[in-house]
Amino acid sequence: MKKLICGFLAAAILCLLSCTPALAAEDDAIVGTVDTLIRENTGYGSAIEETDLGDVTADALAAASGADVAIVNGGELRCNLQPGQRTWGDVASIFEENRTLAVADITAAQLWSILEYGVSYSVLGEDEKIDTERS
Repeated sequence: MKKLICGFLAAAILCLLSCTPALAAEDDAIVGTVDTLIRENTGYGSAIEETDLGDVTADALAAASGADVAIVNGGELRCNLQPGQRTWGDVASIFEENRTLAVADITAAQLWSILEYGVSYSVLGEDEKIDTERS
């Protein structure tokens, strides 16, 4: 199984902003421009539903790592990415912590198992939407 460990999760999202990430950049260094609000939360929160920021982050991680698929822990995303010129600190601040990115070759069956586990604790309410209190 091929594995690659890359540091600094925020560097990955910079790829999607068409920036050249510099790991030693100062927090106030402008790294790119965001054209529109990238939402972290659409009502329930990134931890239990798909969000724009989760999608952008997963796409950026896949692009940065060369992976076909990227999975992001939505609970690690903590704020929107506002439109306008963004600094290194702005990008880094969207993540709860500075986690390490791990890349591995897995089978389709393993990917399915990971996704099934990710939703295994979700409980649907009578309206067939996720019950956030019981999940």
